Parts: sequence; structure tokens; C-alpha cells
Amino acid sequence: MIFMETELWPNIIAQCQKQQIKLLLINGRLSDKSMRSYQKLALVLYRLLFLLLTPLLLVVLLLRSINHRAYRQRLLERLGFTSSTLQPGGIIVHAASVGEVIALKPFITELLNDYANLPVTVTTFTPTGSAQVKKLFADKVQHCYLPLDNIFSTQVFLARLKPKV
Repeated sequence: MIFMETELWPNIIAQCQKQQIKLLLINGRLSDKSMRSYQKLALVLYRLLFLLLTPLLLVVLLLRSINHRAYRQRLLERLGFTSSTLQPGGIIVHAASVGEVIALKPFITELLNDYANLPVTVTTFTPTGSAQVKKLFADKVQHCYLPLDNIFSTQVFLARLKPKV
């Protein structure tokens, strides 16, 4: 799984490690040493807090959908329930929004050329990022939203997509 993000998603990182999924962080904010320290106590507290906040975050997404209908569409993906049409066993690249999608375009194009036999799934967190993926790649890649970073959503997400990278 390739993750271009300025913020961290500790649950998805921990799940990748637990499931021995290779993870490449681009622009991550923690060093390996800091991450080990962070995981000991902070991960437990983070998981609990984020799990408790998940209903509130879903409400926030619904409120955003009043003015931006796209936030309401595919809401189950925010909980890790990706479309059954997505092919598992490929490469996942995360780009938070439009800017990251544009920045990763040459990299994703190379992945498509070098790993033509594997499905490439690009995840974003915003509808504008989703639109940019469709604009740049059409049906050459799969797209879904990265789920909210609670332990259950990340487990469901990774279990459904079963990434090799």
C-alpha cells in the first residue's frame, strides 16, 4: 500500500503491519523510532477516541452533503465497505485530495505500466479527489474512498481489497 499523506492514519498503518502488507509512506510525519514509541500507548488511546468519534464524523459528512451531495454518495466506503466490483489483490495508492492525485499521476502511470497484471486502486478522502482520479485515469484504475481511521473500518477495508502492496 502506498500512502501519500501529510496526516497519519495510525489504524490503517497498524493493520498493514499486522497483516504483513507492505506499506510505503510518502510525506509521513513520524520517523520509525517515533512510530514505535507512538504505537505503544497513543495507538490504544487514538483507537478508542476515533472509534467514539466515528458517529460524529459520519454526521459531519452528512452535514457537508447538504451543500455537496457527493459526500453522501458512497458513504459506506467511509466505513470500509468497498464496492464488490473492486478487484482485490492489487496495489493501493492513497492520495488525500486533488493536489496529491495530480502529484502522483506520473507514479501511478508507471505502476500501471510496470504492474499491468495487478489492479491499481487509488483512494482519496474527498469527492474532488475522486473526480480528479476519474478525470486523469478513467477506468485504468479503481477508486474508492479511504475509510475513516477506526480499527473496524480499516480491517474491513483491507480484508476486502487484500492489497499486495
